[in-house]
Amino acid sequence: MKKRPKWFQQTSFNQPNTSDTSYCVFKNLYPSSSEDTTTEEISAQNITTDNKPSSNEMTKDDFLLEIHQFKQQKLYEEALSCIQLLFEKNIVDSDIIYELADTYLCLHDYERAFNWTQKLKAQSPQDCRSLLLEIQLLLVHGKKEEALTTLNHLLSNKITLKNEKDYQLLDMIIEKLKKIFKADKLMRRCPNLNTYQKQRRQSLKTQKQKNPVNHDLTVHQSTVINSAKGVIMPDTNTNINPALQNTINQIWDMQIANKENISTILATPCEQVSQCIMSQVLSYKKKIWLFNYLADIFRTHNNLQSAIFLLRQALLLDDENDFILKNLGYLLCQNGEYPNALVVLKDIKHKDFAVLDLIAKCQDLKN
Repeated sequence: MKKRPKWFQQTSFNQPNTSDTSYCVFKNLYPSSSEDTTTEEISAQNITTDNKPSSNEMTKDDFLLEIHQFKQQKLYEEALSCIQLLFEKNIVDSDIIYELADTYLCLHDYERAFNWTQKLKAQSPQDCRSLLLEIQLLLVHGKKEEALTTLNHLLSNKITLKNEKDYQLLDMIIEKLKKIFKADKLMRRCPNLNTYQKQRRQSLKTQKQKNPVNHDLTVHQSTVINSAKGVIMPDTNTNINPALQNTINQIWDMQIANKENISTILATPCEQVSQCIMSQVLSYKKKIWLFNYLADIFRTHNNLQSAIFLLRQALLLDDENDFILKNLGYLLCQNGEYPNALVVLKDIKHKDFAVLDLIAKCQDLKN
């Protein structure tokens, strides 16, 4: 049976071509001609033109409403454009900074998301949103212990959550940590967790009795929020695509993918692929194999962002897996993320000559 290498063999290592715009806070990724306009952009134009005042007449609330509409339709670049207008108007507060950090998180631009999260945290230390964003980013990078520490800080300091969306996000984060840590360790590190969950269950029960219709909408919104974030929180209520489920089952059974399987995987967003893997009734070790194998498929078809995303999800299951760390470090180097690559590569316990050579090259390119 044909076997793939356990880690991606390096064939070439070239410093990626970057332009000045790649280092800007805001990216201009829109087509210059009308011929390149996509269906999503036409939809975005409809949002911004129908019964909408000019940008000079718009208030902060108008902009925030428009940003939320764009994000609901996953038009994140358009949302960034709105935020840029707010910056130009010198309307910058904790709400705007949060929307910017959250949008970058949805775009999987974790470095910028982290930078703006830290700015929000410095500006408003008691703002629960900065801590929720920080926990998600720590989980994306496989820093489970740090995420647990931040959760304990959020609960022990009794930081107030602003709205139902924040409560739903915190609930999903807690469920994710329950899948990572044993119950005794989780309760020992977060002694206030049990109290919070009791109060939360009582609150939801009261809310459902008062307004059952709104409660049903809240459950639906929870699913939407879950799928929009960079960190995949497995949800038993999520409907997995049967075709994708069947494809992944075939790949696991045969330990190899045919052309049809590869086409299905490449046509599917990496978030859905990750959700499908996590829904499989398999051990963590087998799920890690699937994450690594499918990341290799994306890599060989020049989709590095999706490959990196899947490898980071694998690290949430085992952050000490040397093969996953090697692959992730190599792809981060290929993507020009040298500081992040160094952090990942240095976490490898058993460093062979290839890893040491890669670390040296990353240090040279970083400098």
